[in-house]
Amino acid sequence: KIMALCIAICALISLCACSHSKSQETAFPIETLTQTATAESDGDWSLQEQSLPLPENITTAQGECLVGNRVFLFSNEGKPSLGFTELGGGTGIIELPGNYEYIHTICDAGGNLAVLAGSFPDEYINVDGEDVFNENIQGVYDILVFDEAGELLSNTPLEKQYDGKSYVFRGMAFVDGEYILMSEYYLIRVGSDGQEMSRSAEKLSGMLYRQVCVYDGQVIACKGNLLNVGSEIDVLDIDTMSPSASFSFSDMDIRGFGVTADGKLLVNNAVSTTGSVNSFDLCTGELEEVFSWSKKADVISQDYNMIIEFEGDYLALGHDQDAVNIYRRVTSSKTCAELTLALIGNRPSAFKLVSKFNAENNGYHITVVNYGYSDGDMDNLKVEMATGKGPDIYAFTDAYTLNEIEGSGAFENLLPWLDADDEYGRDTLIPGLFDALSATGKMYRIPYDFSIDTYVGPGSIIKEPGITMEELKKLASENLYLQPFPAWMTQEILLARMSISTIGSYVDWETGTCQFDSEEFIATLESCKETTTVTGNSDDVNEKGLLQYELLQGPFRASRLSSVYGEDYVFVGFPNDCNNGSMYFMQLNFAISSQCEYKEGAWQFVRSVLNDENQKDVLCFPSTNSAFDEMLDAAVSDRYVTSDGNVCELSGADAAKLRELIDGTNTLSGTNETLINIIREEGQAYFAGQCTAAEAAKNIQSRASIYMAEKSG
Repeated sequence: KIMALCIAICALISLCACSHSKSQETAFPIETLTQTATAESDGDWSLQEQSLPLPENITTAQGECLVGNRVFLFSNEGKPSLGFTELGGGTGIIELPGNYEYIHTICDAGGNLAVLAGSFPDEYINVDGEDVFNENIQGVYDILVFDEAGELLSNTPLEKQYDGKSYVFRGMAFVDGEYILMSEYYLIRVGSDGQEMSRSAEKLSGMLYRQVCVYDGQVIACKGNLLNVGSEIDVLDIDTMSPSASFSFSDMDIRGFGVTADGKLLVNNAVSTTGSVNSFDLCTGELEEVFSWSKKADVISQDYNMIIEFEGDYLALGHDQDAVNIYRRVTSSKTCAELTLALIGNRPSAFKLVSKFNAENNGYHITVVNYGYSDGDMDNLKVEMATGKGPDIYAFTDAYTLNEIEGSGAFENLLPWLDADDEYGRDTLIPGLFDALSATGKMYRIPYDFSIDTYVGPGSIIKEPGITMEELKKLASENLYLQPFPAWMTQEILLARMSISTIGSYVDWETGTCQFDSEEFIATLESCKETTTVTGNSDDVNEKGLLQYELLQGPFRASRLSSVYGEDYVFVGFPNDCNNGSMYFMQLNFAISSQCEYKEGAWQFVRSVLNDENQKDVLCFPSTNSAFDEMLDAAVSDRYVTSDGNVCELSGADAAKLRELIDGTNTLSGTNETLINIIREEGQAYFAGQCTAAEAAKNIQSRASIYMAEKSG
């Protein structure tokens, strides 16, 4: 199929897209096959990802573009680099002439490669790996043209100097010997001699250009809302660069174009919960879904810039890619038992885990349904569960859990499954994490990764983790600190933090009871009011807080604590009378529905998140002992590289403190939004002098008990 694509293509359109943050998306050609047609759409099918390697001079491709049988790529990792990956799998490097500071974008130029290179943009990463915010944008650009073999054919400087952030070009397309340059705010037409010929009339406001392409002789631009979902596609008059026709899509986030094997225009909708690739009719503005990313490819919505279909497969090119990706069409086995996984929250890792499981063809196939995380989405899911039509497996983050129904029989108790497993057991997981998840004698979730919610203080003053609020206030006053907490932690924030920290201690979902009217909780309310920060927000005051909040999402942040707080720092946690005050914040965890028909298949998937290969791929801290120890050893030996390419250098002392923190923590972060709001509302009434602490606790107990009774009923 790849060779057929290489031999039988004829140029049809050129595409480009803008970038997000530091990444620069690029322009791409879309080519159609003259001797192939779209694969049969009948029957049950799915898409499996195949990855081709990047050239050795590029770790992450900031942009990709297809010319002939080669995908050309560029990056600016320390210095501008250009290379290619052949569709057959080979790679190569192209030497960039001159002393260019940055490659901005690339595109197909009638069978050749066009490169827009020049001075630094508004943001970039220097040779030391540091983020640089450039306030002196020179705006000097050249267009370099290479043939497919990588030989330089021409070098044309742009006549004008496009200085200023509004003219940082992030995309480019080629039409009839001319170039369309795209910044986030303008489209500019440039001739082959580098002279500007026309431009869009006004600077965009409230929207940004995301992509420009040439399809069937027409210039098409896509714009997206700056803050919200919503896109527009404009067909442009090339002489004036103004729209001759516009199409608006309020519920879509269009990030890429493409073409089917028979030449139809594609648009890529990257909305997280409903992402899909759709054919688009430029005459009528009608869309027709070709496939859903989650249902067919087992991946979360992808913001690829260009998607080329050939014989039912899809070459997908974009920005910030660590490989060249092809999605192969495969016919699903009719012998597979079908399972549904409900994703609550936006975690691409869940799709990757499902995709790997499905590729093993082990008799089960999982389809991911992304439920989002709004109240309406959760209500719909709960209705499905109540009527026996819920999913088989649940994947959720701590912030969007269904923990209020854990004890109601909705989820399978996974302890018997873990105990009966030949490979994994209770000692597979980090001990404190296992204890926190199984505190009721049952365990409804298997964790994939987690963070640690804690507070840091000076070891010269606080000798060990776990102190009470009274002890904190006494230490702060004795050491001339203005407040126990930093100035940014206002009364409302402190109350919210207290709520999250205390829910796990005063709520029992298994029995449907709570104890917010206890003397301990009343004392916590009183201490919270007494220690509220009332000072200003100057930097000097901000440094005076005895405790500083930290959410440790991996070893990289832990490696920076010594430089921030000094080498004698200690993990104190939130002040309380019960434990070390730190909490596990679950990033991604999985549960099995008690109504699941194929529980053995569901368990086979859930257990797979604990294997060594998957645990090495987590975004935060891995949940197994072996993976966590390996991660710490690699960090201490300067061999641990984070998912965003940072090398973590953790000292032996820092590693020991982190290990002690993890081992000593046995509490889950409580993130039930309803209970937090109840505590916040009644606590604020107490702070305002409308009631006593005991009366506030009584009100909280009453409202929380009613809420929990409704959930258990």
